[in-house]
Amino acid sequence: MKFSKLILVLLLSVAAFGQHNTFGTYKKNVAKCKYEPAGRPGTDAPYTRIFIDHGNGWVQARSFRDATKPYPDIDIIFKRDGNEYTNWTRGVAEYGTLKFVKVGPRSWQYTGNREGQVNTNSKSVESFSEDGKTYTVETTGKMPDGRPRHDIEIFERQ
Repeated sequence: MKFSKLILVLLLSVAAFGQHNTFGTYKKNVAKCKYEPAGRPGTDAPYTRIFIDHGNGWVQARSFRDATKPYPDIDIIFKRDGNEYTNWTRGVAEYGTLKFVKVGPRSWQYTGNREGQVNTNSKSVESFSEDGKTYTVETTGKMPDGRPRHDIEIFERQ
């Protein structure tokens, strides 16, 4: 009986780890990233994204693109449940809100909304590897000038 309970506890622990292995600090591996069109400003810059577990499905994502600033470029607390959540961004007006919709076992498409307008020019999908060691963001769509865009950013867990 005790052995059965131990096995159950171990199985539940593994299942819980599999569901929550996306939290932590990820740094962009510039050498593995691909940007089309290439050579855009900022694409070769280091970049850190931190995911923090706030319980009950709440996640905080903090993105640091500029190491000289004491605050993140993106700071949002959200659930990946299809609802819109406010982006607490300082100095960057990319998105007022973000919405995450599940598109795979460890993948979510996210869309931004700024001043009441949904960004229809591009689509971004974030994915986590099964082991939680790699975080990928793939963005397709159009640049502000109408040229096609296809970016793949690879982040590695620290």
